Amino acid sequence: MNIGDRIRELRERRGLTQEEVGSHLNVNKATVQRYESGNIDIKRKTALLLAEVLQTTPAYIMGWEDEVVEPDTLTADEQQLLRDYRALSDQGKEYMRQTMVMALHTYKKDSAISDMEVAEEIG
Repeated sequence: MNIGDRIRELRERRGLTQEEVGSHLNVNKATVQRYESGNIDIKRKTALLLAEVLQTTPAYIMGWEDEVVEPDTLTADEQQLLRDYRALSDQGKEYMRQTMVMALHTYKKDSAISDMEVAEEIG
């Protein structure tokens, strides 16, 4: 399978249009068509962006590895939480990690975390 076939297959598997992929890459539909047909070379930055939007690795896109990485399916809320977390500063991320440990202590579905574990996690 060539690079273009990999891109097309993943795009279709993810339910994305060429326009949607192009929007993520900041290119038009025709450029995505050229990637899929093999009529344009994929640059490193493009491979990274394609891997992100197609939820795989750049190595798979480029044909350096044959096993496609399947993502864990996230709900829309989980995706939004991840986007928000990534937008935080390092200090904000640390605060959210500590908050998550405390929330797990109080609200976890299956089992309670001991006070000692909470203290160790918060550090």
